[in-house]
Amino acid sequence: EAVVSTQSTGALDGIHSILGAAAKISDEVVNRVCLMLEECNGLDLIEKLQEHENERIYARSAQIIEEFYKGDDEAGNEELQPTVENGQYQFSAPAASTGKISF
Repeated sequence: EAVVSTQSTGALDGIHSILGAAAKISDEVVNRVCLMLEECNGLDLIEKLQEHENERIYARSAQIIEEFYKGDDEAGNEELQPTVENGQYQFSAPAASTGKISF
């Protein structure tokens, strides 16, 4: 277990370093690296590691997702996010489209 934890944290540290270096170059480069990681199922594995019992593995995997993939789930869904009024969350459905559909 200790060897697996060490290997996992080392791999996550390496992934974080690669993504960090790509981010320093440009948004386009980091987006391409993120896409490559997704295409080889790396993101799925990182997401699974968020459930790991080792706190360092959990924290590092969560950090990677928060820093480099945060916008993926939220992109295009701003209208679905709750608002806070008087300390209470307010949920509402998106407004229905009034535009006509043409073929």
